[in-house]
Amino acid sequence: MTRFRLLSLAPILLLSTLSMAQATSPEPAGQTARQTSWTLARTVTIVGTISEDGKTLLSSKTGERWAIANADAVEGFEGQPVKAKCRVERERDEVQVLRVTVESEATSSARLGDAAFRR
Repeated sequence: MTRFRLLSLAPILLLSTLSMAQATSPEPAGQTARQTSWTLARTVTIVGTISEDGKTLLSSKTGERWAIANADAVEGFEGQPVKAKCRVERERDEVQVLRVTVESEATSSARLGDAAFRR
């Protein structure tokens, strides 16, 4: 009879121990809370100008200023109009720049073959 009780309690204890181990999984090694928040941040495209020091991004549409968390990503684009794909942290008014492209001054072009140029 005691052998039967022991055999019936063993799977219950084993399953409860395994479920507790899954519930308390540790954070990945070397990952801080700040890095985790960037993975949860929303990705947007901001059209604007990089400041001369390369630490802020000024949105041309809304006029908002964003602090750039990784200033090395925008190195060489200081003072230029750009289109930047970023992860946005609204609580800190901060962006992490993923990709930067130079925004040209002329956004449209004319073709001589278009109907507007025909006579």
